[in-house]
Amino acid sequence: EEARNAFKEVYYKFQPRTFDVIVPTLKEAMDELSAANRMFKHMAYIMAFISLLVVVLSIYSTISLDATTKQKEIAIRKINGARKGDILRRFVAPYVVTFAVTFLASYPLMASFYWKNAGLYSSAMNVEFIVIYGAGVFFGILAMLAIITWYRIRMIMSVNPAEVIRRE
Repeated sequence: EEARNAFKEVYYKFQPRTFDVIVPTLKEAMDELSAANRMFKHMAYIMAFISLLVVVLSIYSTISLDATTKQKEIAIRKINGARKGDILRRFVAPYVVTFAVTFLASYPLMASFYWKNAGLYSSAMNVEFIVIYGAGVFFGILAMLAIITWYRIRMIMSVNPAEVIRRE
């Protein structure tokens, strides 16, 4: 405190007293630095979640566009005897790979955010929870993508193949 007051006196010797001088202590400066680091980490976690959400939404829009543009191919496959499950597997495979890669890249960051915020560093039960929760989220979103794809293909499969080919 004495050093702070001495510094202020030297400062006010050359500057008017109307200019307030802020002389932080080392602890205050370190707290400010760690707060900035925490803010950037939170932003990274938020961006990881947003990237996962964007991938899911882009997969949905891509499935919708892909199913619409490939109506002729679906009609020909339907005429040749393909079942709905065969067509579903053909369309969902690239999207599952895209989602899996994005999930595996972003989930560890989101899990570490949970782990650090909860302050749970040493318990094996918490690691098991994070892994089980991650698997649940992964398979839940995967099921949602499969349902969306199934719905879009079901809509296209209900169209008469002769009508689709005639329009083409």
